[in-house]
Amino acid sequence: MSAPTEPTMYDPASVASTIEHLDSSGVPLPGATARPIIFAGEKARYRAAGGESPSEWSLRSVTGMLRNRLDEARFGEVVLSGGDTLPRLDAVVAQLGASGYRHIVVAQLSVADSVRTDRARRGVDDLRPEANGLDVPYTPPLWASSAIASMLVDRISAAAGSTPLAQCGVALVGHGQPPEWQRDHPSANEHETYFHQRIKMGLLELGLVDQNVRLAWLDWQEPDAVEALRHLAAFDCTRIVVVPASMPLDSTSTLVDMRQAVRQARLADEVEIVQLPAWGDHQLVADVLAAGVIEIAPEPTASGAIEGS
Repeated sequence: MSAPTEPTMYDPASVASTIEHLDSSGVPLPGATARPIIFAGEKARYRAAGGESPSEWSLRSVTGMLRNRLDEARFGEVVLSGGDTLPRLDAVVAQLGASGYRHIVVAQLSVADSVRTDRARRGVDDLRPEANGLDVPYTPPLWASSAIASMLVDRISAAAGSTPLAQCGVALVGHGQPPEWQRDHPSANEHETYFHQRIKMGLLELGLVDQNVRLAWLDWQEPDAVEALRHLAAFDCTRIVVVPASMPLDSTSTLVDMRQAVRQARLADEVEIVQLPAWGDHQLVADVLAAGVIEIAPEPTASGAIEGS
C-alpha cells in the first residue's frame, strides 16, 4: 500500500528532500542563506503538533485493516510504502519480486494522482518490471468513490449536530499545489475538486444552503481556508465544520495548518468551529481499497499488495 506520509518525528533530511523536489520543479524558494528558516518553520510545526505526526501510524492502521480484508482473498503479503521514512515504492516492488511474487498490486491511498505519485511510479518503471516478468498495476485514486464521499457527508452531517441547516457552514479543504506542479499535473486539482463537489452535492441534498458550502485549499492556491471561513461567517453561519476533505491521513497539515487557518480567520466568539479529523483510518476505506486490489489482481495466491502513496 502506498500513500504520501511525513516522518513521525521532525527529520531534517525529509525537509531537505522536499526542498530539492520543489527546486527541481522550478518552484520559487528562498535563497540558500534564508533556507534555514524553512527548517526552523518545519521544526516549529512538529512542536505545535506535540512533537509527532500521526500520518505513518494512521497508514499502518489502514494497512492492518487492508491486510485482514485481503487475507480472506488469500493474498500473500501486504506491505507499506510512502514518504521519506518508509521504504520507497521501487524498493518494495523489487523486494516482492525477489520473493517470488509475479503480480504486485499498488493500492493507492490518495484522492488524486499527483506529482509525488508520478515520481514514485517512475521509480518502479525504471525497474523494467515487465521485462522481469512482473505485473505491477495500480488501483485508481479515490476521487470517484461514491462510498467514501457518502461517508464524509454522514460525518459532516453528524458534526452539524442540532444547528439549523441554514446556519451551518462547511469548508471542504484540499491540499493545494504550486502552480508549477499544477501546470504539469492538472488532473490532481481536477480530481480533488470533483471529489469535493461530490461531497457538496450530498450536503445540498440534505438541505444545506449552497452558499454555505465552500471549497478551499490549505496551501499555494486560492481561495485559501482563511478566506473560506470568513466567507461562511459573513453568511451568518453559527457553526462551521472544517473538513480535510481530500486528506486521507492526519498530519501536521491537519493538526497545525488547519488550526492556524481557523485562528487567522479571527471569527466572532459566537461562531463555533468543528474540525473533523482525516478520514483514511476507517474500515470502509480499507474495504474500497481491497475491492480495487481484488478487481485487478488475476491470481491472488501469487500476488502481493502494497499500500501507501
